[in-house]
Amino acid sequence: IIYRNLFFVLFIIVGLFAFSVIKTKVLIKKHENKTFVKYIEENSVDRTHDAGNLKTMQEYTETYSYFISYPQFNLKNIDEKINQIIQGEVSNFKNEPVNQQSVLYGEYASFKNYDNLSSIVMKFSTYSDTLANPDYTYYVFNINEEDGYIYQDNELLNAKINEDIVKFTKENYKDVVFEDTDFSSAKKFIFFQDGNLEVLYPKGEIAPSSAGEIRLELKKDALSQYLLLNTNGKTVEKTTEPTVQPTVEPVEPSATPVVKEENKKLIALSFDDGPNYKTTPQILDILDKHHVHATFFMLGMNVEGNQKLVEDVYKRGNEIGNHSYDHKAFSKLNENDLSYEVSQTSKLIQDVIGVTPTAVRPPYGDFHGVKTEQLGLPIVLWNIDSEDWKSRNPKTILEQVKKQAKENGIILMHDIYQTTVDSLENVLQWLESNGYQVVSVKEMMELQQKSYQVGDVIYDGKK
Repeated sequence: IIYRNLFFVLFIIVGLFAFSVIKTKVLIKKHENKTFVKYIEENSVDRTHDAGNLKTMQEYTETYSYFISYPQFNLKNIDEKINQIIQGEVSNFKNEPVNQQSVLYGEYASFKNYDNLSSIVMKFSTYSDTLANPDYTYYVFNINEEDGYIYQDNELLNAKINEDIVKFTKENYKDVVFEDTDFSSAKKFIFFQDGNLEVLYPKGEIAPSSAGEIRLELKKDALSQYLLLNTNGKTVEKTTEPTVQPTVEPVEPSATPVVKEENKKLIALSFDDGPNYKTTPQILDILDKHHVHATFFMLGMNVEGNQKLVEDVYKRGNEIGNHSYDHKAFSKLNENDLSYEVSQTSKLIQDVIGVTPTAVRPPYGDFHGVKTEQLGLPIVLWNIDSEDWKSRNPKTILEQVKKQAKENGIILMHDIYQTTVDSLENVLQWLESNGYQVVSVKEMMELQQKSYQVGDVIYDGKK
């Protein structure tokens, strides 16, 4: 116990010292061309606290401890968001099985840019008592510091930036980047520092973990070709409101009701984790081409800033379901956090389309120990897993659907991967040519004169 306590004391002292340093970036390698700077660093995030007020929270016990530093802006929207993240990280950390002493360490950097645009980078690291193999989680926000509005990347930068980031990364990290990297679905974080644009790929995302976190910098002098600014060249405009007020009347889908086709087997198509401003519109167009609908289980955090896209999904006759706010496993949440994950997402969706989601799909399909009635919505799962999240390969996705397809089945896909988009045309063609009528989950139930109620758990259309 004495050694363990010494470990925690030493860890906190080191943490406090780190936060007292303005810049701790150790540059190992740097390469420049006309626009970008390439970094491979020991610490990818500078601990600069230009924006917001520095706050800390900590707890020390015999089995775990955490020390978290975070910014406070006295702006409801962003402060609530940051608090939700911290509470979620702490809750998940405490709920993890503890075989040895462990520490959750939260740090952040914040940067003022232009008139009112500030960037926040939050990083959570989980350590064992050996300090080996820490587990990292990032959260990045670009905000309007006047009102706390959180910008989406596509509100700040045009589409060309993504093409140039991929091109530069492939050219200058070809010695470490995975050959089969799908950059369209690779997770990256974009923020601004000293007016420059920073691009951060987490460890293991596009290269082996041994390569560390990969970061690019776009010099501010070259930003004008990408940055979406108003006429004064400084203040970033908001293209959408942070919260869309509920419509007086529900949005009416433009599609005509579906009828059962003779001698066809029903099969439902569903997409999780969106909406995504790049990939979801492509999926909608393919569905329209085939005159079919699907069920989109949306994350509340992705509904924010994509309200017009959410409305478009619904207007085209598709079903919208609830997939939690930020994809936390339901079994690891306390009652209050679980209620927030579901109710906040339902509210965000209702504020856009005027009606509540029809069902909820727990992230990972995990609702162990959860009272189904507590969710306030029927649970819809799946029995055909395309494994698009795993293979990221259009041919493999199609083969998985072929192997598992069955009448009254529910297919799981994700509308956030370009590889899923690339597979969808062939998936639909195969299903149609093999006697299936593709529908949303709700349509499958209605065509069989069935319905789902609060408390139901549905894996297929055989209820």
